[in-house]
Amino acid sequence: MHIACFSSSYVDEIIKRLREKGFRVRRVEGCSGAQLEKSLGRRADKIAQAIAERYRKVVSLCPFAVAKFRLMGVEAESLTEYLMSKTGVRLQVEVSN
Repeated sequence: MHIACFSSSYVDEIIKRLREKGFRVRRVEGCSGAQLEKSLGRRADKIAQAIAERYRKVVSLCPFAVAKFRLMGVEAESLTEYLMSKTGVRLQVEVSN
């Protein structure tokens, strides 16, 4: 699981609870560069690519990182999407005008 910058204070509890439920979780630290893209430019791509080269699939707490990884062709999901797929929960979105 990719650890989002903002989640460092509570991520250990999330990992603990996932493991208690039987999920195998590997902690992946390192900024995806998604939030830094404006100041880092193409260097942000290199940061995300370094994580992507090490892991075949990335689950992240950060929606910005998920979007960044997907743009780079990496299989990435938010934790919510991952848990929904594993538990059979389906999301139905209705748009009203």
